Amino acid sequence: MRFSDYILEEIYRSEIKALGVVAVAGVRDTISGGTRTSIGDADQVIQKLLKAPSGLADVYKLFLDEDPVVAMRSSYVAMRVAE
Repeated sequence: MRFSDYILEEIYRSEIKALGVVAVAGVRDTISGGTRTSIGDADQVIQKLLKAPSGLADVYKLFLDEDPVVAMRSSYVAMRVAE
């Protein structure tokens, strides 16, 4: 990644955070890692989505992620937000 691309991405992420919207990259980073049987940091994403549910579409995009942990946790997040 070029430095200019990195800077633009950081600016975008800071604007997203300021608006209270959850971005796909941020969600993926938060829920990745660990094992499929743990929820990891999914509760952080759930709390953000309860405040700004417009980010739920981004979670749906992760249902078919290549990482099975991300796919499982994204469905868990969607289920918990729907409750």
